[in-house]
Amino acid sequence: MRSAEYPLPEQTILHLSDTHLTAEGTLLFDLVDGTERLARALTVFEASGITPDAIVFTGDLADLGEPAAYAALRALSSRLPSDWVRECCGSWAIMMTVERSVKDCWMKPPTYGR
Repeated sequence: MRSAEYPLPEQTILHLSDTHLTAEGTLLFDLVDGTERLARALTVFEASGITPDAIVFTGDLADLGEPAAYAALRALSSRLPSDWVRECCGSWAIMMTVERSVKDCWMKPPTYGR
């Protein structure tokens, strides 16, 4: 008896993109609390019981590149095992190597052309 159309995956990746977080007390487009929405998404994920091979954050993580927005992202991501988290940068972030701590980089403002 066949239990599924496709075989079980060999890897599981949670991909979160373009969070566009803002500094505390400000809303994206004066409507959206991105920090609250990301927190809610992470709560749903944690409750799922899924153990991913990686959690990948990509795109524009902070809408305006505010240090406080990166601090919010760091606080939220600290709920997750650090060996799961990887980042690909958007327009406000700097490229980093895998060896550097992503969470530490989220606390630093971007440096362009360096």
